[in-house]
Amino acid sequence: MDSLQVALAKLSAGINVEVVGTKGSGRSTFLKSLGEGLTAAGFHTVCIRGISALRAQPLAALQVSSLPIGKVPRSGSATLAVVAEQLAELVAGKSVILVDDWDDLDDLTRGVIQAVRHRSGVPVAISRRMDRHAGVESEVSPSLEVELGPVRLDELQVALERKLGGPVTSVLVNEVFVQSGGHIGIAMSLVDGAVKGRRVREGAGSWGGTGDLYDPSLRGSFAALLAGLTPIARGTLGLFSLADRVPLRLAREVADWEVIEELEARGFIKIFGRTEPTVVVHPPVLSAFLRDEMPESRRVRLGEWAVTQDGFEPALSGTLEITPISVQVSTLASVANGHTRSQKVEAQRVWEADPSPQNAARYIGTMLWDRTAGPDYDEVLRRTPEPDRASISLSGASYLIARASWLAYRVGDLGAAIELLREVAGQKSDGGQIALAKIAQLQAMLGTIPEGYERLLASSEGSPVVVNDMLALARAMVCVVRGSTSEARRNLADISTAPSGLIPHQMEFLEKLLDLYEGRLREVAGFARTKFLQAVEGLNISIMRAYGWLACMALLYLDDWDGLEEILSPALGVGSTELPGVFQLGILNTAVLVALIRDDAGLARRYIAEMDQVKVADGGLLHQQRDLARARLLVHEGSVIESAQLLRSAGDRLWARGARVAAVHCYLFSQEVSFQPELLGQDRERFAQIDGHLLAVDTGHFTAMVDRDVNKLVQLADELEAMGLPGWTMSTLENVLDFQPAPEGDAEAAVLGLRVRDLKRRVPPAFQMRSHRRFLGVRVSDREWDFIREVVTGASNREIADRLSVSVRTVESSVARIAKKLEVRGRKGILAWYEAQQGAGVSPARLQGTA
Repeated sequence: MDSLQVALAKLSAGINVEVVGTKGSGRSTFLKSLGEGLTAAGFHTVCIRGISALRAQPLAALQVSSLPIGKVPRSGSATLAVVAEQLAELVAGKSVILVDDWDDLDDLTRGVIQAVRHRSGVPVAISRRMDRHAGVESEVSPSLEVELGPVRLDELQVALERKLGGPVTSVLVNEVFVQSGGHIGIAMSLVDGAVKGRRVREGAGSWGGTGDLYDPSLRGSFAALLAGLTPIARGTLGLFSLADRVPLRLAREVADWEVIEELEARGFIKIFGRTEPTVVVHPPVLSAFLRDEMPESRRVRLGEWAVTQDGFEPALSGTLEITPISVQVSTLASVANGHTRSQKVEAQRVWEADPSPQNAARYIGTMLWDRTAGPDYDEVLRRTPEPDRASISLSGASYLIARASWLAYRVGDLGAAIELLREVAGQKSDGGQIALAKIAQLQAMLGTIPEGYERLLASSEGSPVVVNDMLALARAMVCVVRGSTSEARRNLADISTAPSGLIPHQMEFLEKLLDLYEGRLREVAGFARTKFLQAVEGLNISIMRAYGWLACMALLYLDDWDGLEEILSPALGVGSTELPGVFQLGILNTAVLVALIRDDAGLARRYIAEMDQVKVADGGLLHQQRDLARARLLVHEGSVIESAQLLRSAGDRLWARGARVAAVHCYLFSQEVSFQPELLGQDRERFAQIDGHLLAVDTGHFTAMVDRDVNKLVQLADELEAMGLPGWTMSTLENVLDFQPAPEGDAEAAVLGLRVRDLKRRVPPAFQMRSHRRFLGVRVSDREWDFIREVVTGASNREIADRLSVSVRTVESSVARIAKKLEVRGRKGILAWYEAQQGAGVSPARLQGTA
C-alpha cells in the first residue's frame, strides 16, 4: 500500500511511474488501483493496453481500445499526426495516461504516447515485465520505478478476503501463499480455479479449501507464463519439477550454467543455501503444471532416473548469487514443506520394511511437521505391534512418547497424551522412567506441574546414562517454567558430558533461556538469531520456531524492532496452524504487539484468529498465552479495565499451573494497564518466589517506582545500563531526579543530570521510554506530557492553547494523536491512563509538571 500511495503522489505531481514485475506479480492490478486512486483525486485517466499477438500491427493497441480514436490508414506521417492529435485532446486538462503491458505495444503506438507526453507534459504510468530481454524497454524516462515482488502473507490474506467477500481460513491463506510463491496474480488465478472446481468454498462463516489448488483449466495461463523459454530451458525446468528440490551440483550435471541462469533470470527457479545450494521451481504451483503437461512415459522415465540421484557431494557455489532463504519467505514455506515430506517418506520406507515400535517412533516424529499426515498416523497405529506395557522397554516407551506428542501437539488433547504415558510411567523400568520424564515436560509446557516433581524425577545410580539424563532434563525444564533459575542450572549440570540424541539441543536451548532470565540480552539475541537463521537454511521448523521465539523475547526487551522484523517474516511464513505451535504462539503474540504499535488492529485480529486455530494449549513460558494478545487488543480499543482483568485472570491460571515466570509477567502487565493497589501485596509476595537477574530487575523496577525508592532506582539504573537498555536507564534516572529534587549545587544530582543528558544524546527519541509500559510499547515525549497534564485538569482546548502558546487546532490534533498513541479513546481515556501511571509510580513531578 505504501508503494501505491507514493506512485499516486508522483503522478499527481506530474512525474512518470513505471511498474515492473514478472507475470502474475499483480502489475495490472496495481495499475488498476492507480487508476481508481487518480479518479478519486479528480484526474481523467486514459487507459491503453499492449497485446502480444498484435505487436507487429501498427497502432493496433490504440485501434482496439475503447478510446474515441477514429480508424485511420496504417501508415504515413499524417496518420501519426492525426492519432497523436486525438490522443492529445483526450488528455487535455488534469489527466494521466495508463499503459498496461508496455512491452507488447507496437512501435508506432509507443511513439504516439511519447510524442503526446513530451508535447503536453501529461504524466504516464506504465507496467512492464521484469525480464527485460522479453520485451522492449521503456523510453518514457520514468522518475519512479515500482518493482512488484511477492506480497507478504498478511497482504495476501487481505487480498483474498476482498476477492471472496469474507474471512478466509489461515490454512487456505498459507496454501495459496506457498503455491503461488506470493505472486498476487497467480494467487488470484489459483483461487478462481479452485472456487470453480468447488475445492474452495464458503462454510462455517469463512472460506476454506481442501486438496490441490492447481486446476488443469489454468494450463493456458501457465503456458503463457513460460512463453519465450528456449526448448532446452523448458525441458530442464520440467526435470526440476519432478523433485521438491534439486541439489545444485546435480542440476549442473544435467544443464549448462547458461540454462540455469536463464531460468533464474526469468524467476522460474530459486537457488538457496550456502553450504549445500539447492534449486527449487518457483512458484511451486508451476511444478504441478509442468508435471501435468508432461507425457506419462517421460514422467515415469525421468522419475525413475531422479530416484537414483541421491548420492551426491555438497555443491560449490558456481557463478550464481545464492540468496539466503530467510529473505525468500514463500520459497521457504514451500521448500520446508517439501523437506518435511522427504524426511517423512524416508522414515516411512524404513518403517514399512520393519514396522517395529522404534521405527514407528521415528516415523511419527517426522509426521508431527507434515500437516497432511493424519491418515499416515492412523496407518501406523494399525500396523505397529503394541509394546509390552507390563514391562515397557526403551523402544516401546519411545513409541508411546511419539504418540503422546502427536496427541498433545497435533490433536490438542493433553489429557489423552498424559493418560497414554501414565499407563507405564509408574514402572521402575528404564522405559517407565523415560515416560515419566516426558509427562513432566508436557505438564510443564502445557499443563500443571505435579507436586513433588523432584522426588518423582529423581535419578538412580543403576539406570542407564540416557535415562538419568532425560530425568535431569525434565527437572531442569520444570525449574525453568517455575522460575527457579539456579536450581535449573544445577539440574543441567547433572547431565552427562556426552549426552546423545535430542538432549544436547534441548540443553543448549534451556541454557540460553536461563541466560535470558539472567539478563544477558544481547548475547541471547545474537545467539538465538544465528540459530534461527541456521534452522531456516536447514529447513528445521521445530528449531526455527523455538529459537525464533527466544530471539523475539530478547529483542522485545532490547526494543530492536528491525531485528524483530527479520525474525517475524520467515517465522510467520511457515506458520501453519496445524503444526506443533506452542512456540508459534509466542511468535504470533509478538506479531500482535508489532501490528498494534503500527496501529494495524485488523492485522492484529488476524494474528489472534490464527492463534485460536492452533490446537495446542497455552504454553508455560513467556508470551505463549492467547490472552496476552487479546488484552493488548482490548487496550487498543479503549477497554483498559477489561484488559487488566483478563491479564490478571491469565496470571492466576498460570500461577496455579506452576508457570510462575509467565504468571509474574501477566501480573506486571495487568498493573501496568490499570494499577490495582489492593493486589500489590500479593504481587510482591509472588515476585519474591522467582529468581533470575532480569526478572529481579523487572519486578524490582516496578516495586521501586511504586515505593518511590530513589536508592533502589539508582541501583537499578546501573544494572539496566549494564544490560544494554539505555532507554529504560534514562527514564529511570529521570524519575530519580523527579522523585527527589535536589537543592541547587548538589553534586550527586549534577552527576545524575549529566548522565541523563549523555543518554539522551545516545538514545534515539523513539526509544526514550517514559514509563514501564513494555506491554504496549508506549513512549511519551516531554511535549506530550505537557498536553496530558493540561487535559487531566479538565481545561478546554482554548484554555490549553493559551497556556501552551499554540493554536486550538494544534491542541485538537495533539490530543487525538496522544490518545491514539496511548491506545485509549479521547480525553476520558487519557485521564484513565494518567491515573494508572500515577498509581504505578510515574513521578508526581513529571505528572504535575514541576520537574
